[in-house]
Amino acid sequence: MSIHLYGKLEIIEDRKVIFDSLNGLVNKYESPDSPYHLNDVEPGLIEGMSKAIVAFRIKS
Repeated sequence: MSIHLYGKLEIIEDRKVIFDSLNGLVNKYESPDSPYHLNDVEPGLIEGMSKAIVAFRIKS
């Protein structure tokens, strides 16, 4: 699958915004009875792994 997007790319560097986005994805896609919650993961682990994420927005 491929997609074509047009607009201005905005890199997001704010760690809180990235964490909130990841938390929203976990809450949306983990099953309701899943014991996994991002808030239960060691903060240092999340911080280290989130450095490998390039978060962005595309503005039209």
